[in-house]
Order: sequence, then structure tokens, then C-alpha cells
Amino acid sequence: MKQSKETRQVFSREYYWSNSYKTKMDIKDVYLDWQRLSDRQADNSYPFKGVVTTDEYKWGESKDATLGEDGKYCYFKPSQSLFNILDLSFHGDFEFKNSKGEIVCIDPSGREEGLSCLLVRKDILFEAMEKENLELVWTIIGEKMITHPINRGPRLSFSGCCFFNEKDNIENRLSFEYW
Repeated sequence: MKQSKETRQVFSREYYWSNSYKTKMDIKDVYLDWQRLSDRQADNSYPFKGVVTTDEYKWGESKDATLGEDGKYCYFKPSQSLFNILDLSFHGDFEFKNSKGEIVCIDPSGREEGLSCLLVRKDILFEAMEKENLELVWTIIGEKMITHPINRGPRLSFSGCCFFNEKDNIENRLSFEYW
């Protein structure tokens, strides 16, 4: 399963347009391409293609004027693909608006205490998906590990996806590996 890419070496406002962003993200990278989703653990593929929709932005330098007082933060931004599909532009540091001036994406952790996540307006997302003939798929990747002071316990890795089936019910396909 594909995962968000973490970026530490590009200033926040250099995203999407600058040479440093394009070099760091490597536009030829499979990360930006629509690819058939597959699960290495289950050795299968799914009946659709997907693309990563978020980038994890991290910065720990005081050289970026958009940072807070401590000079460090982390938040999610829309990926280049989602940025283009929704026709977005920057609106502050943690918000993105569309061509109508509507706030479409926001990471609320930039304004208040809490976990970092990218929230997207459902109505605008679904409208863009319908226009582009796209469907919503959630990829799931995780690991559970039991730790012990003397030795490492067993691990459980899991991956898969959830999607809407023909009857508009959420269907999931997950695989698990114990080791």
C-alpha cells in the first residue's frame, strides 16, 4: 500500500510550484502516479488505481518565517494530485482554498492543540470526484507489537483498503501477517 511522503527540506510555501519541491518529491516518482493498488502481504491487487492524497510536512528549523515561536511543527498538506484535482491555493499556513475562495482543506492542529490530520470538505471533494470520475478508497496500514523488557514479543502487520461497493456499502479487504 502507498503511504504519505514526509518532507523536511522544503519551505512550506514552496510546495507544489518550486524547483526544490519538484526535486524533493521527484515528479517521476511513483508516488504521484495513479497505480493499481496491491497488497504485498496477500499477494493480490484491487480492482482500482489509487494515488496518495496527503503529504506530511515537518520542519524543525528557525529559517522558515511561517513557523511558530519554537521553530518546529508538523502538519498534513494535500498532495500534488489532490491539490490539482480540487484546484487549490494557499490560504494561511494550514488552510487551502479553491478558485471560489472557499476553504476546502485544513489541518486543525495548526490552530489548536490536537492530532494532525487533513480535513477536506466532503461536498467539494465529492463534486470534484464526480467530475473526474473518481471513487473514494481508504488504504489501511498498521502494526501492533508487544514489547517486553527482556525480549521482543510477536508482531502483527496489517494492510488493505476500504471502499464503497455497488450497493454503496463500505467493503473492506484486509490481510494480516503475524511474526
